[in-house]
Amino acid sequence: TTWNNGGSYRNDGVDIQPCSDIQTNGYNVGWIETGEFLKFTVDVEKDGNYAVSVRVAANDNGGIIGLSVDNNAQILTTVTKTGGWQNWETQTLANVNLTQGTHTLRFSFYFGGFNVNYFESVYNGVISSVENNTAPVNDFSLFQNFPNPFNPATTITYSLPRTTSSGEREERMKATLTVYNILGKEIAVFVNKEQAAGLYTVSLNTGEWSGGVYFYTLQYGALRKTMRMLLVK
Repeated sequence: TTWNNGGSYRNDGVDIQPCSDIQTNGYNVGWIETGEFLKFTVDVEKDGNYAVSVRVAANDNGGIIGLSVDNNAQILTTVTKTGGWQNWETQTLANVNLTQGTHTLRFSFYFGGFNVNYFESVYNGVISSVENNTAPVNDFSLFQNFPNPFNPATTITYSLPRTTSSGEREERMKATLTVYNILGKEIAVFVNKEQAAGLYTVSLNTGEWSGGVYFYTLQYGALRKTMRMLLVK
């Protein structure tokens, strides 16, 4: 009997249907339920930070996709409503640091309410120490820490934009990376110095911090962004 709800491509329990998206190989995974997953083996050509995105069609809000690398803790992201089962949008899933070699990527699905077309990873650049990385970038970005949830160590990656004075000379501005607890109390400052445009990563060891939700804020001149992370103990 047919046990693929989409009735297309193959009949092994994965619900696959024809896809109307212009960016597709002709099919998408649908009828997603909590606990289902897709697992891939990837060969990474070079060390670096990779932006992972997913092409989704979501009939409503509430869906969640988790990404784990080599069975480490998942990075979780919510799926934003696109307005229909075949209304497709590309949404950022995660930014992860990967080393050269073979890795296992597992995409886990929760709560349904969305279809998946394809995943894509884009090489952002080499990640080195906070002191040594000065590769120019154009965007002010603060990425989700990895792994998240974590215990006790995690890394935070961010990028600082190129800024110039009236004489077109590149300026260095003060960057601060601060962690707060759920009550808004400052817990630690991990970066507090002038930095040039570039992509940076900071390693955090939370030591004796109690488990729970924390917020980390990146300030660079007038630019400011905050992200949430979860310490599990």
